[in-house]
Amino acid sequence: MTYPFDQIAALGKANGQLVVALVNIGRENSETYARIGGKTTSALVDQFKDWKLGTVPDFKSEPLSICYSEFQSCGEDAVSRIKSAFDEWQECSRDALTQAAEGQ
Repeated sequence: MTYPFDQIAALGKANGQLVVALVNIGRENSETYARIGGKTTSALVDQFKDWKLGTVPDFKSEPLSICYSEFQSCGEDAVSRIKSAFDEWQECSRDALTQAAEGQ
C-alpha cells in the first residue's frame, strides 16, 4: 500500500519537470528568435549599403523569406516540444492518480 504522500510527491515531481521543460523551451526559442532577428536585420541593412540618395532602393525578398521560414520552423519545433512535454506530464500525473485511486 502506498501513502498519499507518494502520489503528492509524484505529482509535484511531474509538475516541476513540466515547468523546467517549458522554461527551457522558452529560453532556447528566445535565443533562436534573437539570432534569426539579427540575421533579418543584417539582411535588411545590407540592402541599403549601396543605396544612393535620390534613388529608390531595390529590395530583395529572398533573404526575408528565408528568415520567415526559419521563424516558422522554429515555432513548429517549439509546439511539438511543448506537446511532448505536456504528454509526458500527463502520463506521470495519470500514473500517480491511478495509484491513488487504487490505494483507497
